[in-house]
Amino acid sequence: MRVAVVDDEGNFAKKVKKDIEKFFQGQKETVKVKYFSDSSILSDLQHQKYYDLYLLDVKMPEINGIMLAEKVRTFDYNARIVFLTAYENYARHGYKVKAYDYLLKDSYQEELFLILERIQKEDSENQEEYYIISSDNRECKFPVNDILYLAKEKQYTIFHCKDGILHRERGSLQTVLGNLPKERFVLIDKGTILNLKYVVQFEKYIITLTTGENLTVSRRLRSMVQEKLLDYWEEMY
Repeated sequence: MRVAVVDDEGNFAKKVKKDIEKFFQGQKETVKVKYFSDSSILSDLQHQKYYDLYLLDVKMPEINGIMLAEKVRTFDYNARIVFLTAYENYARHGYKVKAYDYLLKDSYQEELFLILERIQKEDSENQEEYYIISSDNRECKFPVNDILYLAKEKQYTIFHCKDGILHRERGSLQTVLGNLPKERFVLIDKGTILNLKYVVQFEKYIITLTTGENLTVSRRLRSMVQEKLLDYWEEMY
């Protein structure tokens, strides 16, 4: 992992750098942490040297962290940006630049380690896994992470994917479910399999996805689905 720490307080930045290195040493993983005292990080980005995580101080004399985050986004749209701040009320400003999280400087360490653990889990989950549909006249390969949910349609299973893409495979839902990651995919009624990754709300018997779509959970399976969803969220967050 590559981490950039931007903070005009040199001693604090060095402490954060050491804590990050300590965390990854405990995980027996390689990490490269680079410290910047100002917006000079933009030079790296201009030369396409991107980072997996950007820790940005909110209050700096040359440029504040919010403005710097906006500039980082222009180079690295998917950047994970975490703000370092001494004041909790600054956290709300992070919504403008879709901040990944924020850390209070006087009690950052435990939360920092939790954020690093979360990123590790996300990266592990996002490693490309592919589902392959093979038939006499068609071959199709697509990322498992693109699947929102699957629905039964006569003798076929329909894969509903991100951006409205549909794939179709002849066969039962149970057969397909056996070929998908068990910690993420769950049967929510006799005709639907759900990818827990895209759930934002579960109320009564209605599940809402990140796309805004609503799916209905059967009365018989509700408790099991709720338990699996809570386990998934606890593992991820």
